[in-house]
Amino acid sequence: MTGDAHDIARMLSARAADLARALLPRGHRRGAEWIEARQDQGGFGDSLSVCTSGPKAGLWAHRAKGEGGDALDLVCKVLFPGDKRAALAWSRRWLGLGEGPVPPARREVPQGPSAEQLAEAAAEEAAKHGEALAIYLAAAPITSGSPAWHWFTGRRIALAELGRLPRALRCHAGLWNAEARRSFPAVVAAILNAEGEHIGTHCTWLAPQPGGGWGKAPVETPRKVKGKLGGGHIPIWRGATGRPLKRALPGEAVVLCEGIETALSVALACPELRVLSALNVYNLGKLTLPPAITRIIIAAENDTNPAPRAALELAIKRYAEEGRDVRIARSPIGNDFNDCLKAE
Repeated sequence: MTGDAHDIARMLSARAADLARALLPRGHRRGAEWIEARQDQGGFGDSLSVCTSGPKAGLWAHRAKGEGGDALDLVCKVLFPGDKRAALAWSRRWLGLGEGPVPPARREVPQGPSAEQLAEAAAEEAAKHGEALAIYLAAAPITSGSPAWHWFTGRRIALAELGRLPRALRCHAGLWNAEARRSFPAVVAAILNAEGEHIGTHCTWLAPQPGGGWGKAPVETPRKVKGKLGGGHIPIWRGATGRPLKRALPGEAVVLCEGIETALSVALACPELRVLSALNVYNLGKLTLPPAITRIIIAAENDTNPAPRAALELAIKRYAEEGRDVRIARSPIGNDFNDCLKAE
């Protein structure tokens, strides 16, 4: 069954674009991904994306739930939650295999994209980055009393105790939300690459809460990345050196976190350490860190689901293979270190 499932997943991945359309008919194409469009009537929302081409074809991620996997896992997720055997049977029928054996893999000479496709992809990526950068630049530094300030205060994050606010974090007075078709205040965060260049903007839409204070806006997907995320990070805290990441001193340590609130909680507890947010566990192992960073502390969430645990193991393996000392820190309370801070 295991080998058969592997071959079926391979064949599904070869037809990833057709599979994504079949499973998520209300979705739309965005670059090399198929994005689910709606949350209602059983939809998963645009936090579910499927890679439809290239070496990662068939791989998917549901960022809102912290889930992901291969093409066969996607069939299981969408049609047969928890029933891999039923997903395998459906996949055989969809591929036209019936109950017969899986045909052997055929080596095919890959054909690269045309010049027109490359130009179209480059223009689309430039447009998305322009939108992401415009959102960040339209926001203002977080000030006391702003919605962003109250949002972090509600998470027991006392920004004033940091002494200086992370420049990557800003407050947008009114950011358009396509799902709600209206604007909300939002926390926006700059996503940078290894060279410190802006590649994307993370948005958290906010709204006043009935009991007072500020929380997430009443939409299915209150957090979203504009532009690129893969391999990028949000620089939350520079630690004792105060130097940008690319100019880190030899032997320096860095704490890698998933969420922004977790990273701020760690910065408050250990201001001497450099702290970065990767936003999710699947991006945790994709960061390009300078050779000067020799020790990595991963502030792992207490998530027991198989997909996030596998992604965490891949991150540990990757950084260890780079010759870095990798250590894991977990909150003794709740899911992450922000839960620990709130409990205190």
